[in-house]
Amino acid sequence: MSDPTTQVVSMRASSALRIALCSGSVRAEGDLPEFGRDPSGAAAMGTAVHEYIEKVISDGEPSAETLAWGAANLDERGLGVADFCLDNMREVIGSHGGFTDDLELYTELPLEWASGEGHRLSGHPDVVAIADDGSVHIWDWKCGFASVKVAAENPQLMAYAVLLAMNPSFIPKVDNGVTVHLISVGNEWDDVVTSAHYSPSDLDAACSYLLSIQEAAADPKARRSPHPDACRYCRARGTSRCPESVAAIEAVAGLVDGLTDSETGKLSAPNSERVIEVWDACKVAEAAAENFKAMIRHFVEQEGAQSIDGLKLTNGFDQLIPAATADVATALERMLDYDSVVDCSSVSVGKLAEKLKAEKAVTAKAAKELVQRLLIAGGAASKIRRSGKLMRVKPKKKEGQ
Repeated sequence: MSDPTTQVVSMRASSALRIALCSGSVRAEGDLPEFGRDPSGAAAMGTAVHEYIEKVISDGEPSAETLAWGAANLDERGLGVADFCLDNMREVIGSHGGFTDDLELYTELPLEWASGEGHRLSGHPDVVAIADDGSVHIWDWKCGFASVKVAAENPQLMAYAVLLAMNPSFIPKVDNGVTVHLISVGNEWDDVVTSAHYSPSDLDAACSYLLSIQEAAADPKARRSPHPDACRYCRARGTSRCPESVAAIEAVAGLVDGLTDSETGKLSAPNSERVIEVWDACKVAEAAAENFKAMIRHFVEQEGAQSIDGLKLTNGFDQLIPAATADVATALERMLDYDSVVDCSSVSVGKLAEKLKAEKAVTAKAAKELVQRLLIAGGAASKIRRSGKLMRVKPKKKEGQ
């Protein structure tokens, strides 16, 4: 994101909070690739909600095709969140002249601005509206379960307002400022819907503030300061590029020591500051774990690797299991006495997996995966056939018996 020779920082609106909290993260990331994130169910649903809202706005009135798409891709909560966001937008626009021919409405509008120092700011707000009365509005939807800062304290929305005010196509239209609206369904109820107005002087101050964030990040001595909100999307988290985040992860066990009762396992008269410190360190560790998982997924998916040092990714890249089947086959040979069993006596996949779990100290889910792989991998599989269950097959008699 930055060039050490020119000390230019390119910052996305969505990264403003991270860089404000940890200015050193820009140089720490450097040229590290973006491995991508494995979207959780909530994140995938949030993406679908955004797409559905965009389709509805494009239609004006939702078409039968859009309604069918929503029913197929959104659950009841997702449809409710989308309707809630749309109702808020309609209410605001209705109070500023309504849906007239003079209304200008944009979705996912790409915006970019370069300062005189060469720093760049970019972003694409979910919705921009130039209302009939000339007022300017920006919406950002947060459809997941995480809480975010309210509109007046949110650097991402501040950046959107500045980007719009600096865009040549909109400069004449922001004489009275810009109002930003945040819908964040993961916030406490009073903070689910928040708004903030940036007057022309506020926009000047906001622009100076965002430039100060970029200037701090351009400093070769910029400090790295691990923080849950900074590490969550930083590519350097948990790597040698950021020793501070590694140290925070290593400190978790020590921080927890003394917080719990050795007999009950419950928190014993915890100090609130200590608990917050442990909580933040755990969140940094979680972020680093997600980054490492993303690296593995990238290696397997993009580079076509089938295994990594004897490990294989399974179950949607959510689990690591031994790649080789030889040891598993040997374990099953010990479990099943092929010379003494009755022909076609059977054992269920689940029970066999339970035995394998105890034998190999793996999770039940991984054990079942190993059993399934064994069926097609040879070895002991030559003595096992599948017919609803794993069947123990009587071995052939040797010649002369």
